[in-house]
Amino acid sequence: METEITVQVFDNMNEISKKLTEQGYEVIEKFGVKDYYFSRFPLSELENLPYGEMISNSLIVREIIDEFNPKKLLVYKNKVISGDVVLEEDKINIKIDDIEKTKKALTLAGLTNWGRVFNKSTVFKKDEIVFDVQEIEDLGIFIEYEEDESMQHLRSPVEKIEHMKNIVSSLGLKLGGDFSCKKVYMLFQKQMDKR
Repeated sequence: METEITVQVFDNMNEISKKLTEQGYEVIEKFGVKDYYFSRFPLSELENLPYGEMISNSLIVREIIDEFNPKKLLVYKNKVISGDVVLEEDKINIKIDDIEKTKKALTLAGLTNWGRVFNKSTVFKKDEIVFDVQEIEDLGIFIEYEEDESMQHLRSPVEKIEHMKNIVSSLGLKLGGDFSCKKVYMLFQKQMDKR
């Protein structure tokens, strides 16, 4: 199981890069991700489900667009949620050959393609601290910080979340108040509001 936080950032990408490099962070990687979410529930039922139930009943067709390590995966996320906070998750990644054929097979099997998240990620590192700054299409910019080597001494998910929140809060960026942002759910709610 792995712990992570995700928080929205209200600075633009140039401001974020400038502030982070001034603090000694360096860019170590850039890549893109295209996620397509599928569920056994129809849209009419999905819009009334809480996030935890939506995501635990979903599969993700994921394409990682990376010059050095591209991947095509079918992903299941087993999340441990307390209230609105994701404490931990375990990802099951299965390699696939063809994104479009996989999406078609899931649709033909009766699953609903209820969401998509496209992002451009820039990975920043300083000492043992590593996190992604994600530019999410149609949503904004987020920092996603997954458990790393700087947390080996911490035991509980709550301790790890607090540690990550403290590090991200100290960066001098304009942050939202929710450190457990659910990007696909935010996009889904936005899509439902347009109907």
